Amino acid sequence: MRIFAHYDLTGTIRALITVEARKGAIAMPTPPPGLFVTEIKGLKLDSLKIKSGAPDVIETLRVIAKTHKVETPLPDCKLTKKR
Repeated sequence: MRIFAHYDLTGTIRALITVEARKGAIAMPTPPPGLFVTEIKGLKLDSLKIKSGAPDVIETLRVIAKTHKVETPLPDCKLTKKR
């Protein structure tokens, strides 16, 4: 299971989205205008002792969104010449 965060420039999490797909599948949820999306690495629902699809998954993700923020909202970018 992969977890994605929709967040703003201040790092405030607006939504957490879980995607469960077979290995190798790519999913990139599109955020609403003004928000960014990133995959949250290291946060696994199994480590929280919650089963996928369990009723308390939503409540747990709400608590995480309220008590955490995205530390580095935007990666450093580098400008290069076109080839």
